[in-house]
Amino acid sequence: MATESGVIVNYSKKIFELRKENWQDRKFLPVSGMFVEFRLDDGGHIVDAHSSKFQDFGEDSLLKEIDFWKTNTDEELKAIESDRLNKQAEEIFEKTDYLNMKSISISKGAEECVREHFAAEANSVKFALDEVEEIPQEDQLNYLAIKRFLVKAMDFLVFCDKKITSDMFAIELQKIRGLEYSFKELAQSAMTKPENIYTDVFLDKQLHYKGATKAISNIKEQIMQLNNKAKFSNNEARKLRAQLEINKADPTLPTKIDTQTKIAAKAEEEAKTLYASQERLESLTKNFKASYMNDFVGSFQAVRVELVDKVRNALNLIATHLDNKMWKIGMESVSVHNGFFRHDVNSPYCTMTFYWQYLKRLDKSKISDAEKAGYNFYQRYMKSHEKLFLIYTTNFKVELALKIEIMTMSKENKVVIAKTDGEFISHINSSIIEQGYIDPTIRSNPNQLIEVARKSRHNSGTDFIVLTKQEIEQYSKKGN
Repeated sequence: MATESGVIVNYSKKIFELRKENWQDRKFLPVSGMFVEFRLDDGGHIVDAHSSKFQDFGEDSLLKEIDFWKTNTDEELKAIESDRLNKQAEEIFEKTDYLNMKSISISKGAEECVREHFAAEANSVKFALDEVEEIPQEDQLNYLAIKRFLVKAMDFLVFCDKKITSDMFAIELQKIRGLEYSFKELAQSAMTKPENIYTDVFLDKQLHYKGATKAISNIKEQIMQLNNKAKFSNNEARKLRAQLEINKADPTLPTKIDTQTKIAAKAEEEAKTLYASQERLESLTKNFKASYMNDFVGSFQAVRVELVDKVRNALNLIATHLDNKMWKIGMESVSVHNGFFRHDVNSPYCTMTFYWQYLKRLDKSKISDAEKAGYNFYQRYMKSHEKLFLIYTTNFKVELALKIEIMTMSKENKVVIAKTDGEFISHINSSIIEQGYIDPTIRSNPNQLIEVARKSRHNSGTDFIVLTKQEIEQYSKKGN
């Protein structure tokens, strides 16, 4: 919400104003096309709004988009989804001959179930990247390595220039918070054994499997009833035989005994048939459960790793955009010019400058594995991105103004300063210089220094500019 306000449209095309303070979702920023849940006060104004848990309504989804528009809350949608799922299950149960079932069909694939399980994490990436300009991956920062220095750069910027506030970075920060939450959830899921959530995430979505388990329960109930019936009839037959021993003249007793015996035999035979069906169904459900376990575990791990990469890449991209914004604001700030670059800082105002201030103080022989990985990232990044500009001057005002101008042109530009011929020669012999600037008021002959550079191994083709008197005056004024 860059403008701190937006609109929400309901099914009737009625528009409601959404203000920043009424958005109560810590994970997601509102973006165009997001389905949201909101409450109104008596005056019809939004008092609470947040993203809906339901964001995708595919062709095979139980819920359709029209269901979202015709309901007011996620609870209502969940109830509709549950009712339709139960209805599907009942239809399958009613038309399936479980007594003669030979196999159990899968209702929803393992990967699809896992993706539904991680829907919130996937949506966090989707919403964070909404309308975000892509940056080549090789140009992105490693958020996990530079996180605290990104924050440090922003905090110092806000502290240094009172005209700059943290609200200027609120959009990027909230996106980062949402992605961090998802990253932590995915990290915690790595500790989860997929086998422990197999039933909730996969088996409960298998309507044919659930129908079979329901049939097993029903068959067990029928068998119990038949066994009770057989037991009752056998008891009745024994009582009748006892009566026959006492009263052999009663002509009805043999018939009654025969009837009860046949009832018991029939019940026992039916129970035996049902028990065979029960055993077959139990074997089918057991095999079904076992046969998809490995597929589920593999899908769980693969999807989790995929989402970890997507969240990490999204964090890198958003962090890079935030850093680029800070660089532009910082390089334009007079307060930063005076409070930062006057202190022998020759790198642009960005996260990597703050990161290097930390790294260069580390004892490289004692750094942790995490610090070593961060240090290696810094070296790789700077090797492929850093462009060195050489300034040879003894005039601090010229030095300050010129280096700020250079570093304002690109976040990749870095400056090295030479104040003596020895320092100049050292720089051209040790580094590849993008462009050099020489103050003609130095004691040495600038043209002779350029000739020395032309003969160097690294800078034979480097362009060197000798500043004019007018440029010296201009930079001196800017450097005040």
